[in-house]
Amino acid sequence: MYRRHQEVPVYEARDAELAACHYNLARIALMRFGEGIEFALPGLRSLRLVLQREAWIVVDEALNRVPVLAWLDFQPRASLDAPVRCRLQLYHCHALMIVPRVLEALVLLLGERVGSADPAEVARFPGRPASGAGS
Repeated sequence: MYRRHQEVPVYEARDAELAACHYNLARIALMRFGEGIEFALPGLRSLRLVLQREAWIVVDEALNRVPVLAWLDFQPRASLDAPVRCRLQLYHCHALMIVPRVLEALVLLLGERVGSADPAEVARFPGRPASGAGS
């Protein structure tokens, strides 16, 4: 589990909102594929996105996986289509410039992965035991 974003000094922190489509897609992927999904960000050289339940972190592989930006402290919401309030931490002065491309890559890559999963698969709710058919 990546924790370096908690150790590196933050350049800037701000309140942010994630669109429901981005947050929901990431949550579905984490439920289906498990904790710690990581993938390269197309067109962003050595940057990778690490998805965890508590944080989404963009790291730079060329700089020993130092964080570039992170979304964390996701807040509860009233409905599934509502945006999710969170905290955006920037670790580089130009990190804000890549946010739209990171979210675009999230939709492209996770959408493809989630869409290729078995559509009949039922995602288990965290903290609840799996139940058999007809239970």
